[in-house]
Order: sequence, then structure tokens, then C-alpha cells
Amino acid sequence: MRFIKTYTLLTCLFATSFISAQPFQTYDVYIVNTSSGAISQITSIPGAGEFNPAFSPNGKKIVHDVTLPGAQSLSITDVNTGTSSPLTGGDGGCDAAWSPDGKWIAFDRSPDGDPSIYYVPAGGGTRTLVRAYGEDPHWSPNSQRIVFVDDGIRTIKVDGTDETILTEFGHTPVWSPNGKYIAFGDGQNIWKIRVNNSGDAIGAPVNVTMNPYPFHSGQPSWSNNSKTIVTSTIGLGYFDIQTIPASGGSHTVLADVNMNNDYDPSYSRNGRWVAFSASEYVEEDELISNFDKESTKILEGNFPNPFTYSTNIRFQLEESTHIQIKIYNQVGQMVKTLANGKYPRGIHQVKWNGGGQDGVPLASGIYFYRMDADGIHHTKQMILLRD
Repeated sequence: MRFIKTYTLLTCLFATSFISAQPFQTYDVYIVNTSSGAISQITSIPGAGEFNPAFSPNGKKIVHDVTLPGAQSLSITDVNTGTSSPLTGGDGGCDAAWSPDGKWIAFDRSPDGDPSIYYVPAGGGTRTLVRAYGEDPHWSPNSQRIVFVDDGIRTIKVDGTDETILTEFGHTPVWSPNGKYIAFGDGQNIWKIRVNNSGDAIGAPVNVTMNPYPFHSGQPSWSNNSKTIVTSTIGLGYFDIQTIPASGGSHTVLADVNMNNDYDPSYSRNGRWVAFSASEYVEEDELISNFDKESTKILEGNFPNPFTYSTNIRFQLEESTHIQIKIYNQVGQMVKTLANGKYPRGIHQVKWNGGGQDGVPLASGIYFYRMDADGIHHTKQMILLRD
């Protein structure tokens, strides 16, 4: 039986049914500055799921999926203006990737029942078939070959000839900018395999990280110097954007717009930005009874959660407001005041390092953080796990 990866269901097919079932949730494209951590929303199409963003080589545009009930397509969005336009020839498209020379966009059409690899001119036009049965295309640095998924990881020339087989497993492969490696996920971990310019494997795949959490989404993307991989990771209570040294090592959180809803990261060519898909949806039943649902003061959540030492707590204000954020233990004792003052309109973040009032590290367990603003209270819980 031919295996065509099921990961597409998460970011393409699944999104349509998910959005229709969740009227308060849409997914948009965001970018995060890799140096400062500043996050900006780039797209906003009402009722749509926007996934799998990929930068143009000059970093000025992003190609991405647009999923609406009963419809799937590709769009191009201007990073500076946020203006989106459908990509002609990209109807039914998913998992799009811009060629390094800037001339072409490759994609598969799995959501339209056509799991095959195509490419179109970057400005739109007639699509050209590269290979029937294939998904997750990504270009080689010289724009001459495409790596993709079908019964494992394979590469092929753009004209559909000279196919190579790299692995018998994996999904979402991406070529490193220096052309020496291809990284991919396996449903839990990130791997890399060394390749030559012809797309032939040099040695066996190497595990970049053994993920300690239940599921690793994959979707890796390389930094411009080929030394770092960004990926989306789901763990115990979070789904966020993290970086990993390409040589192997620990994850570092790069971005988390909202709990459980951040994935599909992609580095810009200059390495200054990572684009990703995220949702600002908040469950109604997460709001405690005395928290006004129409309030403009929102406690978004903390990340990572669980955490071993420090965690970041985000909150959003639509107007300048005096707020307090305090940490409590399981028996209701206050252990730390993180914020106490007037904050301007916007999204803010405070950090807790897991220390008590005297700075002594606290024991593992469940803790609560509460935001008080103009008589409105909002409380969430987090888990501290000491090594």
C-alpha cells in the first residue's frame, strides 16, 4: 500500500472541519523576530485557517495555505502591508515552498484529492506537474531539485527525472541552505541526513533530538547559517515554536501566541524572522464566572507549561490599565507578585523564575497565577517540575 503522509490532515484537511466546529477560532500568519522575540500578526482572513507560511527569498512576501469550509487554496501576502492575493494556479494547494531563486512555488494538492507535486511561477500561472504521488515539497539551494515525501523521503529533479530515495520514513523534509543536509520529522522527533548536490544520501539518518514529550509535530526549517532548526513542538500542555541546534541539543522556546495553537514555522532567508501559523482563540469555559467575557483585559496563558525553572506569562490590554499579577500555591498562599502597576495598551509579558518571595526555589507542583484589573479577576494554573 502506498503511504502518503497523514500530517497534511493536521494543517490542511483537518483545519476545515476544525474551524467550522469552532466558531470563535481562526488561524493567521505571524512572524517573530529571532533576536528580540517581538511578534507581529501578518494576515487576517475572517473564518479562515492560514497555515504553512514560507518566505520569498527577499523576505518581502509569504506564500501560505488558506483553508475555508469547502475550499482550499494558496495566497501570497505582502509582509509590510498584510495584503493577500490568491496565487493563480494554486487552487487546492498546500505545503507551498518558494524556490531559492525566487522564480517558482512548489506545492502539493492533497486537500483537493490530488496528492501530487506541482510548481507554478511565483507570480501565478499554469501549474506544472513534477511527480504524481508526493507531498511536502521543498527546494534544494540551487533550485534544481525538490525533496518530498512518498514512502519516506525522496528527491527529484524539477523536470521529474533522476529520483533518489533517502529514507523509508519521515515527513516535512527541508533542505539546509548550505545544501549539505535534509532535516525531517517522524511524528515525534527531528532527524537529518547528509546529502550531495545530486540528492543522494551520504550515510544514515541522524536523530537531532530525542523528544521527551508525547508528540513532536515536525515541520522543521533551517536558519540561514544551517546551524539551527526551528520546529513546532507539542508537549504536556503546550504547542509552540522552538529552536534546536542542528548538531543536537535542547529546545528553546521562540514564540507562543496562545496555548496549543502555534505551528508550521519557517525561517526567512536572512534568518531575522520566523513565520508561523497561530490562533488567538480562547475557550469560553476557560473564563471564570466573575470575568466579563466582553472585557478587554485578557490573561492569555503561560509558556512553557509545565516548566522546570522559568515561564513567561502573557496578558493583553485594549486600554491603559492598572493591573496586578500574583502567584499562589495550592493552599492559597501568595508566593510572588510579578506585576503591580499601570500598563499601556498592548500585549505584555512577565517572567517568573519559580522563586518565592525570598528567592528560594519552590517545590514542584501546581501553582496559580491571578490577574486583577479594574475589579476583574482571571486565574490560570501552571505546573512547576524541578529537575
